Amino acid sequence: MSISLSIKNVPDELASVCLKKIKYYSEKSSAIFNAFQLAANLQIELVDVDHTAVIVLAQETSLTSYDAAYLWLSRACHGVLITLDKQLKKFTR
Repeated sequence: MSISLSIKNVPDELASVCLKKIKYYSEKSSAIFNAFQLAANLQIELVDVDHTAVIVLAQETSLTSYDAAYLWLSRACHGVLITLDKQLKKFTR
């Protein structure tokens, strides 16, 4: 089975992450929701992910493949990864 993320899936993915973070960080729910609303103004560039590299990174860091993908993307794009996840934050620069 192959799953492809298309531009149409991005708002759904962001909404899912927003809801998860609001549930986990209820004291920050207002700020998280406000950030979600600002996301509509972002210019989002789709990038092909090297899933083999993500698996290796997940093994090296003991992160989930989902979190390792974010870490890989931030490194591949020379970006800054901002996260509330304590485990993932350990590997950000």
